Amino acid sequence: MPSLMIIAGPNEGLLFTIEAADTVIGRGDGCDLQLVDEKASRRHCCIQKRDGGTLGGTGIPTTQHVLMDLGSSNGTTIDGQSFQNEVPLTDGATIGVGTSRAIFLNETFDTSKQAQEYIESIGKGNATQGEDAWPLDPPWKTQTLAETDPRDKA
Repeated sequence: MPSLMIIAGPNEGLLFTIEAADTVIGRGDGCDLQLVDEKASRRHCCIQKRDGGTLGGTGIPTTQHVLMDLGSSNGTTIDGQSFQNEVPLTDGATIGVGTSRAIFLNETFDTSKQAQEYIESIGKGNATQGEDAWPLDPPWKTQTLAETDPRDKA
């Protein structure tokens, strides 16, 4: 079963196993993967499991997972790019939902640490550094009231 590792955003570090045929991601209570992210829609996007035919004519069945935006306000990205309709997911694809980023992994991992090590081994360890990634040190975290209050400038 595939997994999603949240690598940036309010739920950073969360490891989620995709078990259902349809996995809805969003901030709403009824979502399979609920994000604490104000920029995510209540029902933002869905990962759908589909029959992928057979592996190279061997008769071995394969499964494909596709990502679909569910009409979200801020859109969904795959590897930093917006898309229309749906897009097939590949191992290591970065999914953007609101201010959050998740890596799609073809395997199931027991711990977040194992998933993170795998992500680094496939060269995606710097996925949080993209220009649309969650800010690691946002200005609003370090700014004090005195720095923003115009009465203190006198």
